[in-house]
Amino acid sequence: MSFIKIKNLSFGYGDRIIFENVNLNYDQGWKLGLISRNGRGKSTLLKILSGMIKDYSGIVESPLKFYYCPMKIENENLSLNEIILQVDNEEIWKIYRESELLNKINLLGELKMYNIAIDGPVGSGKSTLAKMLAKRLDFHFLDTGALYRGMACYFRYKNIVEINENSVNSIIDEITVKVKFIDNVQHVIVSGIDFTSNLREEEISMLSSKISNYPQIRDKILDIQRDFAKEYDCVLEGRDIGTVVLPNADLKIYLTANEKTRAQRRYEQDKLKNPNISYQEIFKDLKERDFENEHRKIAPLRPAEDSVIIDNSDIDLEQTCDLCENIFNQKIANTLK
Repeated sequence: MSFIKIKNLSFGYGDRIIFENVNLNYDQGWKLGLISRNGRGKSTLLKILSGMIKDYSGIVESPLKFYYCPMKIENENLSLNEIILQVDNEEIWKIYRESELLNKINLLGELKMYNIAIDGPVGSGKSTLAKMLAKRLDFHFLDTGALYRGMACYFRYKNIVEINENSVNSIIDEITVKVKFIDNVQHVIVSGIDFTSNLREEEISMLSSKISNYPQIRDKILDIQRDFAKEYDCVLEGRDIGTVVLPNADLKIYLTANEKTRAQRRYEQDKLKNPNISYQEIFKDLKERDFENEHRKIAPLRPAEDSVIIDNSDIDLEQTCDLCENIFNQKIANTLK
């Protein structure tokens, strides 16, 4: 049996074709690594080989072990043709023997992850967009709010219910926060304790709002966000991601919409929880929050100088995501030329 045999492999998500009629055949005794541009189907192929994806067409046979190496090309002496293998006239994967793969990694230097920063005002749809875009690109989405909630859980665990400067300082140095993904679910582990199941409790929500006002807490979260971005291809959203958290992100998006559109979106969302709430209340609250976010002393809401500004007042979420995905793929393609 071949080490890897793929014949007429085709797969896509809905109308989006990932690859079509791919044929590969390699002898037994190889350890393989996959390197290519973003969106070429590396992760999807691995999922097919491991049995995570079953609804493909074609033949896939292999007992192989893969090394998956998403990376940026840092060495200017390497051309695009050295990274991409032509398969059936389509740019798909470069497949190396293990020694060749390790040499390439050494040439390329430290692995660098792709980061996308999405900022914008309330009601622009940045959270939903970030999750959708991360799913499309097979990136991780970091729920920053869950980090604050995890820290709040630890305050409660230590029986600290009165939040003030002294109580925050008494505990801040002993807090460690780690993020793990188990079955594609983000887990927040604070000082060795997994508090994921407690994150949505109302008491924790209120407590996290209190502790988030302290610079010591925000600095701790900032370090976690930046460490996460070094380890994973990821999409982060907020109000200061492109300006403060990830100033060197590969793509910065400032997502906005007019006030009436944003208020209507929030109204439709919030009335499911509170049927008595009015559009006028939402509109008034949105204007107040806009003013506060734009005029706060630390990291006010504003586009980064190199942000791509997208007004999605007249386009839906799918169209917004299509636009962002195209911008990202074009931007990365340009770096590989």
